[in-house]
Amino acid sequence: MADALEESWVLDLNQFQFPKGEWLHFGAIESYINRARHLQKQHANSSLLSYAISVVRGKLEKDEYKIHSNTKKLYLQLVYSLTIQFPYLCQFIDQRALIPFYSATEKNQQYLKDFIESLIRNSTKDNTLDGVSHGLHLAIKYDIQLDLSSEILAAIYKTNDCISLVLLYEYSKLRNLSAEIQVIEQKARALLQSNKREQDQYWLLIYQVCTKAEMQAGGQNYLAKLKDDGFDFINFN
Repeated sequence: MADALEESWVLDLNQFQFPKGEWLHFGAIESYINRARHLQKQHANSSLLSYAISVVRGKLEKDEYKIHSNTKKLYLQLVYSLTIQFPYLCQFIDQRALIPFYSATEKNQQYLKDFIESLIRNSTKDNTLDGVSHGLHLAIKYDIQLDLSSEILAAIYKTNDCISLVLLYEYSKLRNLSAEIQVIEQKARALLQSNKREQDQYWLLIYQVCTKAEMQAGGQNYLAKLKDDGFDFINFN
């Protein structure tokens, strides 16, 4: 964000005047985000929306305003919509929107579920793999049960993306999806028998799936030692 302060668009965006008062209502937030979207088109700078979302987070974290739960819900729906439209935002959505604004009500869980499914579906269609991995990570972290069609699952497998496969594996274990667990475990064990280049490319998948003994037999002694030490590469906090 320090680099952003040197940009002229920051000065333009900071001219927006949030209303004075105790409560920050959705209308003001929406107007601010719309201002950021206008400036993004004008300056052709993708940092604008991620910066604007950080500013809104700051309004809550710095206790500048009280924000009603319904405003938080509407704001998250706006951020979901923006993220579907601008997928690069998926890397910021947890820290800058969900952590400060999300609460696990039934409606909020449904909105988050719909968003994650749309993000994954669009990502597999557009081959933007970040959307798959971030979507699965959010589903695991926020305990969201997804309805992933066989077509979507097949598209995830087709990407051969290591991180996406690892997160699908972790999600499948959480949801007891035995067919997916079996497919991914078979792939990981086959990779352990493949050439060194492929093993290096998929080392995290091999590590998450295979036992210490299997990795030792496959020549991955360093990974086997880390497994024996209980080292964990994935954190969902």
